[in-house]
Amino acid sequence: MFDSIPQDVVDIIVSHLGTDKYALKQCSLTSHSCLATSRKHLFSNVSLYSTQKCQQLNDLLTDNPFLATYIRHIYLNGKQKPFDPRRSHCWVSEPTLPTVLNRIAPHAQSLAMHYIYWEELSSQLQYALLGILHTSSLVSIALVSVYRFPRNHLLHLSHLRCLSLLSLSNVTRRDPHAGTHTSLPKRQHLQALEFDQRAESIKCVVELKHVWDMSRLRELCITGSCSGMLDMASSLLVDAYQSLEIFVWHFQYPLRIVSKPNQPISQRLDISNLLALRFLLLKSSLHEGLAELLPWLVQSLRAPSFRENLERVVIVLNCEQGDWSSACIMRTLRSGIWSEIDNALVTSPKARLRIVFRGVPVTIQYPDEDLSAKNGRREAIARQMPLLSSAGILQVEVDNDCHGLDDLPWDGYKKMVRCFL
Repeated sequence: MFDSIPQDVVDIIVSHLGTDKYALKQCSLTSHSCLATSRKHLFSNVSLYSTQKCQQLNDLLTDNPFLATYIRHIYLNGKQKPFDPRRSHCWVSEPTLPTVLNRIAPHAQSLAMHYIYWEELSSQLQYALLGILHTSSLVSIALVSVYRFPRNHLLHLSHLRCLSLLSLSNVTRRDPHAGTHTSLPKRQHLQALEFDQRAESIKCVVELKHVWDMSRLRELCITGSCSGMLDMASSLLVDAYQSLEIFVWHFQYPLRIVSKPNQPISQRLDISNLLALRFLLLKSSLHEGLAELLPWLVQSLRAPSFRENLERVVIVLNCEQGDWSSACIMRTLRSGIWSEIDNALVTSPKARLRIVFRGVPVTIQYPDEDLSAKNGRREAIARQMPLLSSAGILQVEVDNDCHGLDDLPWDGYKKMVRCFL
């Protein structure tokens, strides 16, 4: 069938399969015209989190060296899986790892490093990772729980477009083994930035903002538990908000949102061009999280600056990491606060509100009914939708395939964010 379709059309069809490996494998077997595109997507992401994975990839590239040209996104996790606290970082001493990284570096577009002790890495591995960082094709970097990483390596990446700095510890100012740079590169235009409230992450942003041009920043994601994150973001990135289109705030337990109740988000940030506003509640109980977030959100949404351009408001409730009983979810869905959000969005002609329940508990059942686990989850929430969608504004969705945010590679994380937005 595919042989009669133009190749450019086949490429578009296959590319829409995204990261669905099963579908891509099946597609690659249907026709020769699908093989090249399917293979390119199948091998675009590489996850290295164990000695076995590293050795498998090394053997694969030894037998099929051309596959290295397909690899675009590299995810390196120093935490051994299954996790053993006594050997949490031992596997990265695998001698073949530098060789593997050198093979896949030339075409890399994104690099995510999780749970890495930089100073404990061998010099060969450090050079291999720095080689990826300085690859001209690399546009996205994520550093999550990376210890003793010299932040001067980030100063000279003129090709960088997206940066994530989370849970950094003891970041050093300069690598003593690195060569000296006589001048900084031309100020590059950063398009996406993510950081949390840890001091090391903030230090990096403070220093690096003098190198980056924030005037074209489109996506900003902050992770924290208090409204002071807004004040900090506003002072650090004062020139970024005119172009900002997507603002994401990850809340962590305990929540301390309304330290300045008379200053909603619209008064602290100039975000008149904002298209999407997304909140993700992590490790928080239902009542404590939503009781503070929703009234504050209503107050913010009533600001005139939101009314023209805002298209999407997304609240993602991660049910795997909190006190999410059946009764709690039902009580939330029946809460009158949703109608207040509806009313606040009425003046925004394009705005839509989405509530996403991720990793819904196995049993959500009414006491007097015997529903199967899967149908019970979805029906219990679906029955509340007529109470919520008074003007077709509110959408309630259930995502039962929550694998844990900490285990998502950077590319997968970005796809998840864009999916919800």
